[in-house]
Amino acid sequence: MRGQIPLGPLLDQLLSRLGLANAVAEQKAVMLWPQIIGPLNARHCWAERVRDKVLFVTAGSHAWAQELSMLKAQMLERLNAALGKPVIRDIHFRAGRKRPPTTASPVAPQPLPVSAAERAQATALAAQIPHPELRPHLERAVLHWQRARHWWQAQGWRRCIGCGDLHRRRERFCFDCQAQSRRRGRRKETIER
Repeated sequence: MRGQIPLGPLLDQLLSRLGLANAVAEQKAVMLWPQIIGPLNARHCWAERVRDKVLFVTAGSHAWAQELSMLKAQMLERLNAALGKPVIRDIHFRAGRKRPPTTASPVAPQPLPVSAAERAQATALAAQIPHPELRPHLERAVLHWQRARHWWQAQGWRRCIGCGDLHRRRERFCFDCQAQSRRRGRRKETIER
């Protein structure tokens, strides 16, 4: 045990240096959502993504979105408590047409092959780490992330033509890009008047 350094704090420091600590915490919030709201509610709403510390949740109907919005403060408190720090500052509910996944908890991605280019990219990123003992761990994490993206695409997620992020909507643009486009359109109309 002499001279050994715990891996947890080193990974936290590495994620912070790479600017990934917030992204990991935000993704954890999306994954914890079904546990926070319980199995009954999880069948009627699902977390889509986090942007600017706002969790976007789609509900199966306007009634569910309204009901959940009345419980927003409690859910926000429980979510941040589960994360161990205030990661989410607000929850935005909306009604959506798409049905939620059939399971209440997220399904783990199945191992999918990665291309030689993706493997080379993971190796190059890991080579930048000054601690040689952390390099294989980072390389595995990057490869896991790439496999997860392949899995999402296999599950029908699409790449937004606006920002490039993956989303579960039928439209070509993700929810955020559509909302931003609408806001720009309203600003243009206001200026023209």
